[in-house]
Amino acid sequence: MRKQIQRMNEQMIKQITKLHFGSSHIHKFFDQHEKETGEKLTEQQRNEVIEFAQKGEYRVEMGNAAHLHLIGEMEGFRNLLFGKEWQVYISKSSKKFITSDNPVIELFPEWTGKFFYGPTFLQRTHQFSMTPDILIVATDPRNPPEIVKVKRKTLFDNKEHNEKILELNFQHPRNAIAYAYASSSDLLQDIVDSANLYDKQQRRAS
Repeated sequence: MRKQIQRMNEQMIKQITKLHFGSSHIHKFFDQHEKETGEKLTEQQRNEVIEFAQKGEYRVEMGNAAHLHLIGEMEGFRNLLFGKEWQVYISKSSKKFITSDNPVIELFPEWTGKFFYGPTFLQRTHQFSMTPDILIVATDPRNPPEIVKVKRKTLFDNKEHNEKILELNFQHPRNAIAYAYASSSDLLQDIVDSANLYDKQQRRAS
């Protein structure tokens, strides 16, 4: 988890740097730098710095401050998740749940524009693939503050339930950073086949 947070922060810094050095005002930054340091940069040197920032082919060494801060805030975060409505899926099918290097999936409902910052944390859906046999979906509680019993649904080896497993699994590669993981390569191939079929249907429709 610490490595993932460090990677996310590194990517965020690179994206901000790329936007900054891609701005039409970047030469004002160079002018200010020269004024403060007395170091004159040639046009070629400025372009080389811009190209370096745009490519993003460098490492940003991150400490553990962000991870430690997250641990410090964990109790409040836990309470937010505890307040959501939980649906636990149990797979008794030959089809199992997969996961990815982004183990907590956050799905946003359709935004109507009512709130400037978009859907609240409770309104978002969170999906956790705990094991190949167990997956949890936490959704917006419909009747707060009423305590809702955790729902459980067992999925068996039939067409309807296997399609539900595929639907849930499909979210993991879509939200992965780089990798998806499964107990069998067939489970990943199911997603590839489903995506290819969807693309063909879209091309025919167009």
